[in-house]
This record gives sequence, structure tokens and C-alpha cells, in this order.
Amino acid sequence: MGQDGSVTWFSSPTDAAERLTATGYLADTATATTTYLAGALEKPLLLEGPAGVGKTELAKAVARSTGAELVRLQCYEGLDEARALYEWNYKKQLLRIQASQGQTWDETHDDIFTDEFLLTRPLLTAIRREQPTVLLIDEVDKTDVEVEGLLLEVVDDGVGFDTTAPSPPDRFGLRGLRSLVRDVGGELDVTSALGEGTSVRMAVRR
Repeated sequence: MGQDGSVTWFSSPTDAAERLTATGYLADTATATTTYLAGALEKPLLLEGPAGVGKTELAKAVARSTGAELVRLQCYEGLDEARALYEWNYKKQLLRIQASQGQTWDETHDDIFTDEFLLTRPLLTAIRREQPTVLLIDEVDKTDVEVEGLLLEVVDDGVGFDTTAPSPPDRFGLRGLRSLVRDVGGELDVTSALGEGTSVRMAVRR
């Protein structure tokens, strides 16, 4: 941990290997380098391989070695968006409605759709956390979500940027990203303004 309480991510592949080893995870050069780059670039890391090779354990080791919180979404056949993101506590809402005799529906409606009645699931838990977090989505190949497409939406309340400005020559840029999304039959919508944050919405048809 840094002096200000912030998480200290890996400073190099060697640092990643040493700190992972200190937690009991023996990482080879390729794994240490990839783990370091994922943290440095703030990109997700996809791990494939047979059972027992250490895919899940790597996420746990990263969390232990950096002091981040581990949030795990265990995928399985039949998993839907509600169990991955959030659900409403219907029983508690019903009790509140029954106890709210004399209130108008508008008053009751505003009351029951609050955090008090929200059951957060792993994805929403990770998104809402202000502290550094390692999100482990385990066995993603087992998901069987009955929807037409996969939707990923990330909302950032940071400084924002000008989406019409040309990308620097050493950056991939929005044009390249939109091209990749179109190649797989998807759509990309980016909304941003200086000082107002950024919203990125990507929909990919199955």
C-alpha cells in the first residue's frame, strides 16, 4: 500500500513475479509480464486453459499482492443479468407497500426503489466500489444468458474528452475501436464532454 492508502500496482514484470510468488503463486515470465501489462494498461485479462492450471488462483494472488478487494462472479448455465448485476428485494418492497397505507403511489414508488431494497450482485458491486478492485469472472464459457446480444456499458465520471479530436499517432483511437466492433457485427456509442465524464456503450449481436 502507498503512503496515501492507495493500491500499489506492479511496477514491472519482475515486480509482478516477485510479489505473486510472495503470495504463493509461482508465475512464469509470460504470466508475470501479461499480468503487469494488464494492470499498467488497465485492461481485462482473459485466461484460458484446462482445470487446475491456476486461472482462478491468479486473480486471487493479484488481489492479495496489491491489497485490492476480490469480487467474484461465478458463471454457470442459467446465469442471467439479474444475478450478475442486481435484483430488487421484492419481499421487502411488498412489506413496505403494505405498511405505506395512506401514501400516494408516487411517494411509495420513490421509497421502494432505493438502495435499501437493492440486492447488489458481483458486477454492480465491483462497478460501484471506489477502492481498487479485482473482478474475477470465473468460467465465463458456462454462461447461458438468454438475450440477443451482449451489452457492455461503462460510465466514467472523470474529466471527459473531445470525441471529435484526432487520436495521437501512437494511440489506437476511437476510429480503430469502432472498426473492430463493426467487424464483429456490433455497435459502439461513445458520449463524452470535457469536465462531464465519458459513457461507452458497446452492443454485440450473438
